[in-house]
Amino acid sequence: MADFLPLDRQAKRLPKLIYSSVSVTAAAKVAGCTPAELAYRWVAFDSVVDSKYGDAVIFGVRNYTQIEETMGWLKAGTIGQAAKDKIDEIWKVVEKDSPLDNYNSFHKQAPVAAQ
Repeated sequence: MADFLPLDRQAKRLPKLIYSSVSVTAAAKVAGCTPAELAYRWVAFDSVVDSKYGDAVIFGVRNYTQIEETMGWLKAGTIGQAAKDKIDEIWKVVEKDSPLDNYNSFHKQAPVAAQ
């Protein structure tokens, strides 16, 4: 698998990626859940995702047990204001280095491989 970012750009992001990983784990503890649960619940209930615009949450699961687990997480609803505040703090640190999306930030900028 090819790396789409030059090494210097990847290295520049590393400290902020480590910070965000540790901080998301801390936010999950505040919400009383795992980082994976925090992510699903935040996207479903606390982000700008909105079904009235055709937005949806797509589960990334390997088996039926994981579907049941994820559905159980979603029944818990919002992650709460304290965890949302922590996520907002994380975003302020990583925003400048965060990709817009995979196409614009990686594929579009990647050099074309020789055929």
